Amino acid sequence: MILTTAHSVELETAWRDCPPQCTSEFASAFFQISRTIQAQMREILPPRFFSRPDAYREIRFAYPMLVYSCSRPSPPRYRTDFTYDPLNPLLMSSFFWSAKQSLVARIEETHRFLEAQGQSEMAALYLSRRAFGILDYVRAHRRTLDGILVAEGALINELIHFADRMRRHRSRPGREAERVLRSWASILRRTYPSIDLSDCAFDLFALATRTLIDARHAWEEDAWKAIPAQYDVTCDISQAIPT
Repeated sequence: MILTTAHSVELETAWRDCPPQCTSEFASAFFQISRTIQAQMREILPPRFFSRPDAYREIRFAYPMLVYSCSRPSPPRYRTDFTYDPLNPLLMSSFFWSAKQSLVARIEETHRFLEAQGQSEMAALYLSRRAFGILDYVRAHRRTLDGILVAEGALINELIHFADRMRRHRSRPGREAERVLRSWASILRRTYPSIDLSDCAFDLFALATRTLIDARHAWEEDAWKAIPAQYDVTCDISQAIPT
């Protein structure tokens, strides 16, 4: 994917100013970036999947997607856990707990939608009394769900490596941005069976960059507020005028 010079300057300038790893500013920024990307993934992936004909009939793919759509972005717990790790029981318990909170309402909504489409047989697969059974099914058959969570983690890891390269090196404008976009497109192309999200790579990258910029503005504002009153840097112009 080729970026214009304007895009290169805007994106790469922001990432050159990313704080170093192992700092609180880095952790804060990447928690915000990660949660923003995860939230956006929940906005674009489920609708893309369920727009396919007979998507609701393929329960081995539909049920995990339904549960995923009800989950919340991973909460900030540890400095190294920016996304859900399928191998971490504590994080996955948090994932399923968050999904459980709105699963019944989402299943009822799905049932009404399918009934309105005249698909009563398929709607029977989405009765509210099945909610916890669906959750148990997904817990027992996690391969497709784990694929989404692994992809989210891969996106953030690629971004961390990108930020580190941008701080350390000065390459041709656009080269590193093109590199991370190609990597993201590859990840998004295989996030879920039969779904290609590679066309979303640039928009997600731009969203991550805006989140970083917003985080940096917040640090700068907090830094100014932290300056003690005796070190007030405001200038009294009258003191500079000779008498």
